[in-house]
Amino acid sequence: MNKASPELGAVREVDGRRVMVDVGDRFEATLSIPVGEGRDYVVGQPGSLVTINVGPRTRVIGLVTAMRMAETVGTGEDGRPAAVERKRFEAQLIGELSGGRFRRGVGSYPVVGSKVFAPDDADIAALFGDPDGNGLSVGRLTQPEGSRCFIRVDRFFGRHAAVVGMTGTGKSSAVAGLLQKASDPARYPHAHIVILDTHNEYRSAFPGANYLSGDSLKLPYWLLNFAELREVFADRTEHAALNQIRFFRDAVLALKRENLEKQLRDIAGLIGETDARRLLRERLTVDTPVYFDLRELLARAEREDAGRSRSSQYLQNFILRLRSKLEDRRLGFLTDIRDCGHSAVLPTVIENLLNAGGGVTIVDLSGVPSEARSVVVSVVARTAFDFNLWNPWRRQYPICLVCEEAHAYLAESRSGETGPAGEQIGRIAREGRKYGVGLIVVSQRPAELPAAVLSQCGTFVAFRLTNEADQGHVRRLTPDSAGGLLEALPNLQQGEALLIGEAALMPCRVMLDGPDPAPSGDDVPFNRSWREGPSGFDMGAAVRKWWLQEKDG
Repeated sequence: MNKASPELGAVREVDGRRVMVDVGDRFEATLSIPVGEGRDYVVGQPGSLVTINVGPRTRVIGLVTAMRMAETVGTGEDGRPAAVERKRFEAQLIGELSGGRFRRGVGSYPVVGSKVFAPDDADIAALFGDPDGNGLSVGRLTQPEGSRCFIRVDRFFGRHAAVVGMTGTGKSSAVAGLLQKASDPARYPHAHIVILDTHNEYRSAFPGANYLSGDSLKLPYWLLNFAELREVFADRTEHAALNQIRFFRDAVLALKRENLEKQLRDIAGLIGETDARRLLRERLTVDTPVYFDLRELLARAEREDAGRSRSSQYLQNFILRLRSKLEDRRLGFLTDIRDCGHSAVLPTVIENLLNAGGGVTIVDLSGVPSEARSVVVSVVARTAFDFNLWNPWRRQYPICLVCEEAHAYLAESRSGETGPAGEQIGRIAREGRKYGVGLIVVSQRPAELPAAVLSQCGTFVAFRLTNEADQGHVRRLTPDSAGGLLEALPNLQQGEALLIGEAALMPCRVMLDGPDPAPSGDDVPFNRSWREGPSGFDMGAAVRKWWLQEKDG
């Protein structure tokens, strides 16, 4: 028996998933009892835990999902049998505690009449603690109150995670706090974390990060595969699109081959002459990340079009689109290759993007045009995946990709397409675990994200959600064992989340730790600003920033 814990009642009914428990008579006056050190336990509180003995050293763990008054047969004032009401709660069976270790699933079921107990401090430590010393403390449990909650690092980062919740519920702060711990140089000096930052929120939370934005963000166009090049520089909706794309593909491959021949000596200095010639003769494809001259491509397109009838519009729209992209200052991170006009700089480009020395890289997407954002995400994701796919030291070089506001570039179109970003993020979701590439997807609209991505997430961190479609999406993708706990989704507090899945032994409610320093995504103070007004406001300076497309850090 579990003598250290108070007895709560007895099992009234049992099936393959749950038990119904009649609460003991001692709780008629109050449902709150002290347990452990400074903790109170509320009997029947949804989300609380119970234990039921099923063997000498084995107890089943249940998660309370509902509490109600139930009519049963008792003894009336006259001593005869009579209908009486008593408190009864329902608990979902989660797993077993045996020898101080928890395992999911139930091997031996309790029987009717089995006594039900509150968990003691040792139970809480076994369920939510860090027995192996390899966990990461991420917050404070709200049920049971006060205890620390640990996640298993390998399961959280290696088997993908989804962080979902309404705007303003504390997602970014929680993610920043968790990543600060995971990149702490005192504990994890060789962490490799890449944050795709949609709104430039994370820079203030990681002052020492490798920050890539504007002039420091270099993704030379020749790093793009053909699908990504087509997304930026061609229009698939035009009448002559097939002819344009065919010309585009053939010209890119020809230019890559010509430039590789010219730069063969430098490439040989990087990978050896034999392998350089093998690359040129056997391995080169239109997707191989080697240099080609985009302006020479434009010149060839103009020469090709000049030989056609003016009425055919064979390549005219393609030429106009390509020229406009080359002149678009906002795409300078792709088209300005003054320092990247050679295939031999590829190792440097990857080292800059993945922060080869270890730590956090922030890719600021706030200044990237919306039509190019999906391509940038695709390139970063594909570079991380392909690098570790071919990296013989991948087990010593795991990478975590964090997709902030993922719905902005992963949402499916009406035709079911997700674009280049969805294709590459989906690839990581499906195959990244094998090659040491983990994924954290952060979104306020989980219903808009591809199910193929979310279904591969082993852990869910769910903040408050009030939209029924979003709640239903999360319910469908999380384990059945969390079903009752998910009823709390619309009622969670600010900064509180449900932690469900492989990174936590047990589904739980947790108040996640905040970051220090914090990201810059706090709400604008309307009340104070409208009362006090702006300080030193200069309309001319604001317009200058707009014209030059310069943002404050």
